[in-house]
Amino acid sequence: MGTPVCGLLEQGMLAVLGPRLPETASLVRSACFRHRVPHVYLHREDFGGDRVAPDSVSLTLTPSPEELTRAVRDLVEALRWTHFTIVYERPEALVRLRGLLHMPLPGGQPVPVSLRLLLNNADPRPLLREISKAGENNIVLDLTAQRLADVLKHAQKIGIITEYHNYVVTTLDLHTVDLSAFQNSGTNLSGFELLNKELWQHDIRSVREAYAGTGVYPVFLGQRARRKPITTDAAVAQDALELLVRAVQSLARSGNLSRPPNVRCRGGHSSEAWQHSKNLVGAVKQRSFSGLTGAVWLDPMGRRHNLSLHAVQLKRSGLTSVGTWSASTGLHITRTERMFQEEILNTLKNKTLRITTILNAPYMMLKKSAHKLEGNDRFEGFCADLLREMALLLGFRYHLRLVRDGAHGNRDSRGRWNGMMRELVDREADMAIGDLTITLAREQAVDFTMPFMTLGVSILYRKPQQEHSLLFFLSPLSVDVWLCVAAAHLIVSLLLSCVARVETAQRSGCRSSARRCCCCSCQDSPTTSGVACVGRTGCGRAQLDVIMVGGASDVLGHCEERILGCSEKGEETRVKECQFTVLNSLWFTISSIMQQGCETLPRSASTRIIAATWWLFSFVLVSSYTANLASFLTRERLRSPIETVEDLAKQSEIRYGCVRSGSTHAFFKESKHETYERMWHAMREDLVGTNAEGVARVEGGGYAFLMESTSIEYVVQRRCQLTQIGGLLDSKGYGVATPPGSPYRSLLSSTILRLQENGVLQMLKDRWWRVRDPAKRCPEDAGPESPGSASELGLPKRARRAAEDSVLPRCARRYGSRNRLTTGNHEESC
Repeated sequence: MGTPVCGLLEQGMLAVLGPRLPETASLVRSACFRHRVPHVYLHREDFGGDRVAPDSVSLTLTPSPEELTRAVRDLVEALRWTHFTIVYERPEALVRLRGLLHMPLPGGQPVPVSLRLLLNNADPRPLLREISKAGENNIVLDLTAQRLADVLKHAQKIGIITEYHNYVVTTLDLHTVDLSAFQNSGTNLSGFELLNKELWQHDIRSVREAYAGTGVYPVFLGQRARRKPITTDAAVAQDALELLVRAVQSLARSGNLSRPPNVRCRGGHSSEAWQHSKNLVGAVKQRSFSGLTGAVWLDPMGRRHNLSLHAVQLKRSGLTSVGTWSASTGLHITRTERMFQEEILNTLKNKTLRITTILNAPYMMLKKSAHKLEGNDRFEGFCADLLREMALLLGFRYHLRLVRDGAHGNRDSRGRWNGMMRELVDREADMAIGDLTITLAREQAVDFTMPFMTLGVSILYRKPQQEHSLLFFLSPLSVDVWLCVAAAHLIVSLLLSCVARVETAQRSGCRSSARRCCCCSCQDSPTTSGVACVGRTGCGRAQLDVIMVGGASDVLGHCEERILGCSEKGEETRVKECQFTVLNSLWFTISSIMQQGCETLPRSASTRIIAATWWLFSFVLVSSYTANLASFLTRERLRSPIETVEDLAKQSEIRYGCVRSGSTHAFFKESKHETYERMWHAMREDLVGTNAEGVARVEGGGYAFLMESTSIEYVVQRRCQLTQIGGLLDSKGYGVATPPGSPYRSLLSSTILRLQENGVLQMLKDRWWRVRDPAKRCPEDAGPESPGSASELGLPKRARRAAEDSVLPRCARRYGSRNRLTTGNHEESC
């Protein structure tokens, strides 16, 4: 190689352009540097340490590896990749890409990067299958344009060219690759371009117009050139040539251009050659223009200054510019987020999505129908309606099916997922909807939308069934108080009776008397007062029938006059008795406590003082009893074996658990809280498979079920014997899950937010929690915990006992009274 290079230099060259191959570029550079011949470097690798010297004769218009790496890094950061794989074909590429290997995450940890070496002429399919099996969806391809086309074709056959996969290409010749087969795949293929394609097309048109009618047709305008666009290296070479021409023309106009000196390969460089190179290199560095590769401008070190690249992305219409990158300002995305969302919306319309779900009322249920239902018509529930609303707004179709293993998704010790999570990770489904909780572990495996429902873990338990004794109504006051009340009742009754007797005796005494009543005859009368005297008052006078009933009161004292009967001579016998006997006094005091009326009333000042004092005492007693009774019933109503999660953790009689595979299971398993750790060790043997199984165990008694608060709210409204215990143990939400890297997540989140603002989510919740099946819901004031219910006070039992103690003896006495009236026994009083 040295002989041809020396031959060219000895012919008297102004400057050397190229070559492009790295194997020969270093030899040409060394020869030009030795003989001080200006050399324009076209190879894309680092062109040597002499570039840092201001007096170097080497120049370059190609982007440096550091600049390309910075551009790729900025693009990866803009795409918000948290992990990715680099596929490269040359070991030295890692030196260029070392800036990608140490990218930090927002938390400071390095981004996980996987390296895959694809050797020349090696079959890429095994490597692509490994990437697919690993579940990697973010891939950096550091390949030549020819190799890139082959790898993309095999990747499409393997199934990793989808809307869930993202590619960043480092080659600047992406525009030369035929990407028509991937334009409708939805894959996110991004890269950079240095070529100004608009200017290139303008130059082509200008040349064609210049050669029109001459009969001469340049080679670069042939059929092959029109089928395959110009490469970046060719565009850089053309800009470099134009830059040299502009510099030579500038030197010629200024008179500083001289004939190139003769160069001898075996000798050193002459001062004349050095002065010639210095003038030409200086003129090149002073020139700037807009070429096929953008603004061409060299710095004092001979490097391209302020490099500018076009960020492109594959759309349905082909490669589209989405932004620019420059060494000074970095990456600037010119397309707005709204434009991106509109493009994704266009790809989503009329697309059929595969959606996996799980049965759990009221989120997703099988519809009951007399006819056989198929497809999406089989399902109903909150999530089914939510999915229908989202499909109407976004215009997509969907196929809803149940998850195969009936699980939400949990990760085992080997890091493998099951349930709906497994189907999303394997991209067997495009979306998962249901009571799927957003957790950190799940968020790291798949992408979640914003939550459509917020909730927390709580405790479902059976309401305590308490059997109260007949004397339950005495509970508000202590035994000592009741004994004091009974003693006060007895003392006041005796005092009232004694005072009444003394007061009556001092006034008139109590004595018996008999008088004759003319024309009097005694007979039995079926009145309620027993025996009465029916006769005529005033013999020989006007005949007026009167009834003299026993019980007429003496206005002077507490005596009553009672007729005992009539003698054979027609005389009636009467007796005056004290009204406030011991029994009557007891009845008077007890009726005062019960706030009922009594036919016996005090008339003297002394007995009225005693009665007023007793009434005041009764009023205070009844008021205190009423207040204590209300407080006591409230305490009894709220009393439960467990009140909080701490009570549940401390006891051992009530067993408890949660669903075996779910977010609640993961919450207790991974929690570092002392109480929750103790609960996890206690509940591992009492886990259940589904929520329905857990609710059934709670209804059986002796079991507490830890589940989501929204599900508890649904259950307790339909099963009156169940209730929620305590508050929420945590705060989380249900969301729609998509495979990692799904472009539809932001659209789905925006739709959920729109439904929330419009009140649709609340309407759907009311439909399935409260409005639907109102006859099956528990009334607000029903159940054994209703305040003031008769069962709480034990009134039904006491009512039956009262019937036994009062009604039956009364009937027996009434039956005996009728027998006495029939036999004519007039000596006994009723």
